[in-house]
Amino acid sequence: LLEKAPSTWGTSVEQIRMQLQQLWDDSFVWNAPWCVIKEFPRYLQSLAIRIERLKATGSSKDQATESSAKKFWDDYQQSLSRSQPALATIQSIAQLGKNSVGCQSLYPTGKLLEYRWGIEELRVSLHSQQLGTRISISPKRLEKLQSEC
Repeated sequence: LLEKAPSTWGTSVEQIRMQLQQLWDDSFVWNAPWCVIKEFPRYLQSLAIRIERLKATGSSKDQATESSAKKFWDDYQQSLSRSQPALATIQSIAQLGKNSVGCQSLYPTGKLLEYRWGIEELRVSLHSQQLGTRISISPKRLEKLQSEC
Protein backbone atom coordinates (compact mmCIF):
# COMPACT_ATOMS: atom_id res chain seq x y z
CA LEU A 1 0.00 0.00 0.00
CA LEU A 2 2.85 2.39 0.75
CA GLU A 3 4.43 1.77 -2.64
CA LYS A 4 1.26 3.07 -4.30
CA ALA A 5 0.99 6.14 -2.06
CA PRO A 6 1.00 9.49 -3.88
CA SER A 7 3.72 11.99 -3.09
CA THR A 8 1.12 14.38 -1.62
CA TRP A 9 0.91 12.09 1.42
CA GLY A 10 4.59 12.75 2.18
CA THR A 11 4.53 13.33 5.94
CA SER A 12 1.92 10.66 6.60
CA VAL A 13 3.80 8.06 4.57
CA GLU A 14 7.04 8.98 6.34
CA GLN A 15 5.34 8.55 9.73
CA ILE A 16 3.89 5.19 8.71
CA ARG A 17 7.30 3.97 7.54
CA MET A 18 8.84 5.09 10.83
CA GLN A 19 6.11 3.35 12.78
CA LEU A 20 6.78 0.14 10.86
CA GLN A 21 10.49 0.42 11.66
CA GLN A 22 9.69 0.98 15.32
CA LEU A 23 7.33 -2.00 15.38
CA TRP A 24 9.87 -4.29 13.71
CA ASP A 25 12.80 -3.23 15.86
CA ASP A 26 15.61 -5.83 15.76
CA SER A 27 15.12 -6.70 19.41
CA PHE A 28 11.33 -6.64 19.69
CA VAL A 29 10.91 -10.43 19.61
CA TRP A 30 13.26 -10.83 22.55
CA ASN A 31 12.05 -7.89 24.58
CA ALA A 32 8.38 -7.23 23.85
CA PRO A 33 5.97 -9.11 26.10
CA TRP A 34 3.85 -11.84 24.49
CA CYS A 35 0.67 -9.83 25.12
CA VAL A 36 2.12 -7.20 22.75
CA ILE A 37 3.65 -9.52 20.16
CA LYS A 38 0.34 -11.25 19.57
CA GLU A 39 -1.19 -7.83 18.77
CA PHE A 40 1.14 -7.16 15.82
CA PRO A 41 -1.37 -8.32 13.18
CA ARG A 42 -3.84 -5.74 14.56
CA TYR A 43 -1.18 -3.02 14.52
CA LEU A 44 -0.41 -3.81 10.89
CA GLN A 45 -4.11 -3.93 10.03
CA SER A 46 -4.50 -0.52 11.66
CA LEU A 47 -1.72 0.87 9.47
CA ALA A 48 -3.45 -0.54 6.38
CA ILE A 49 -6.72 1.11 7.44
CA ARG A 50 -4.88 4.37 8.01
CA ILE A 51 -3.49 4.22 4.48
CA GLU A 52 -6.91 3.42 3.01
CA ARG A 53 -8.42 6.30 4.98
CA LEU A 54 -5.76 8.64 3.60
CA LYS A 55 -7.28 8.07 0.16
CA ALA A 56 -10.58 9.50 1.35
CA THR A 57 -9.54 12.17 3.84
CA GLY A 58 -6.11 13.32 2.69
CA SER A 59 -2.89 13.98 4.52
CA SER A 60 -3.95 17.08 6.48
CA LYS A 61 -6.78 15.23 8.26
CA ASP A 62 -4.49 12.26 8.86
CA GLN A 63 -1.88 14.56 10.40
CA ALA A 64 -4.47 16.13 12.67
CA THR A 65 -5.55 12.65 13.82
CA GLU A 66 -1.96 11.50 14.39
CA SER A 67 -0.88 14.66 16.21
CA SER A 68 -1.67 13.48 19.75
CA ALA A 69 0.06 10.11 19.22
CA LYS A 70 3.06 11.91 17.72
CA LYS A 71 3.30 14.16 20.78
CA PHE A 72 3.42 11.10 23.04
CA TRP A 73 5.88 9.29 20.75
CA ASP A 74 8.27 12.25 20.79
CA ASP A 75 8.07 12.33 24.59
CA TYR A 76 8.65 8.55 24.74
CA GLN A 77 11.78 8.91 22.59
CA GLN A 78 13.12 11.59 24.95
CA SER A 79 12.27 9.48 28.01
CA LEU A 80 13.99 6.49 26.44
CA SER A 81 17.11 8.58 25.72
CA ARG A 82 17.23 9.77 29.31
CA SER A 83 16.88 6.22 30.64
CA GLN A 84 19.67 4.76 28.50
CA PRO A 85 23.04 4.02 30.06
CA ALA A 86 26.10 6.05 29.11
CA LEU A 87 27.73 5.33 25.74
CA ALA A 88 30.71 3.62 27.44
CA THR A 89 28.31 1.22 29.19
CA ILE A 90 26.53 0.42 25.93
CA GLN A 91 29.87 -0.27 24.24
CA SER A 92 30.90 -2.59 27.10
CA ILE A 93 27.66 -4.51 26.81
CA ALA A 94 28.05 -4.73 23.04
CA GLN A 95 31.48 -6.31 23.53
CA LEU A 96 29.89 -9.07 25.61
CA GLY A 97 27.96 -10.17 22.54
CA LYS A 98 24.46 -9.85 21.22
CA ASN A 99 23.13 -12.76 23.28
CA SER A 100 24.32 -11.32 26.55
CA VAL A 101 21.76 -10.98 29.30
CA GLY A 102 23.12 -7.46 29.91
CA CYS A 103 21.72 -6.25 26.58
CA GLN A 104 18.21 -6.60 27.93
CA SER A 105 18.76 -3.52 30.06
CA LEU A 106 18.85 -1.41 26.89
CA TYR A 107 15.18 -2.09 26.19
CA PRO A 108 12.53 -0.17 28.13
CA THR A 109 10.93 -1.92 31.07
CA GLY A 110 8.20 -1.20 33.58
CA LYS A 111 6.15 1.94 33.10
CA LEU A 112 8.23 3.08 30.13
CA LEU A 113 7.47 -0.19 28.32
CA GLU A 114 3.78 0.19 29.18
CA TYR A 115 3.89 3.78 27.88
CA ARG A 116 5.53 2.69 24.61
CA TRP A 117 2.84 0.12 23.81
CA GLY A 118 0.08 2.39 25.08
CA ILE A 119 1.07 4.78 22.29
CA GLU A 120 0.56 1.98 19.73
CA GLU A 121 -2.87 1.30 21.21
CA LEU A 122 -3.70 5.01 21.00
CA ARG A 123 -2.75 4.96 17.31
CA VAL A 124 -5.11 2.03 16.75
CA SER A 125 -7.83 3.90 18.62
CA LEU A 126 -7.28 7.06 16.57
CA HIS A 127 -6.90 5.57 13.09
CA SER A 128 -8.96 2.38 13.22
CA GLN A 129 -11.29 2.41 16.18
CA GLN A 130 -13.26 -0.50 14.72
CA LEU A 131 -10.35 -2.85 15.52
CA GLY A 132 -10.59 -2.18 19.22
CA THR A 133 -7.67 -1.92 21.62
CA ARG A 134 -5.98 -4.43 23.92
CA ILE A 135 -6.30 -2.02 26.84
CA SER A 136 -8.54 0.92 27.61
CA ILE A 137 -6.54 3.87 26.30
CA SER A 138 -6.97 7.60 25.86
CA PRO A 139 -4.71 10.65 25.76
CA LYS A 140 -5.59 11.26 29.42
CA ARG A 141 -4.44 7.74 30.41
CA LEU A 142 -1.23 8.20 28.43
CA GLU A 143 -0.62 11.51 30.19
CA LYS A 144 -0.88 9.66 33.50
CA LEU A 145 1.62 7.03 32.31
CA GLN A 146 3.82 9.83 30.98
CA SER A 147 3.96 11.47 34.40
CA GLU A 148 4.73 8.11 36.05
CA CYS A 149 7.69 7.63 33.72
